[in-house]
Amino acid sequence: MNSCLIRIEKAKFNKVETVRIWDIEFSYNVKDFMEAWNISVHKWLKYYVYLRIVKKDKKGVQLVPILTTFAVSAIWHGFYLGYFYFFISSGLNDYIFKLGSKLYILFGFIPTHPKRFILL
Repeated sequence: MNSCLIRIEKAKFNKVETVRIWDIEFSYNVKDFMEAWNISVHKWLKYYVYLRIVKKDKKGVQLVPILTTFAVSAIWHGFYLGYFYFFISSGLNDYIFKLGSKLYILFGFIPTHPKRFILL
């Protein structure tokens, strides 16, 4: 009798994930949208660009790491003025949202799904 045990597992097809459509369509803040779109590139930019620039001793939102990360993403896509305009304005949008995200606490009593439609 063979003493080796063969372990058979059900195949998982979620190892590589590019986009989460439900989270994109129904996200009510910039952070959720950015994390659901182009997931592998988002993680790469977060770990290899943003987290290397951000100063851990400073509290709060920092503009330079956010804009640098979005500028690297613009360069990644190509050297066109439209890309720089789009990604820098997206970085500014992300920065402004992070500054104003404390206001969402005021809407904490509303359940999640209605809040997504109210706060668009």
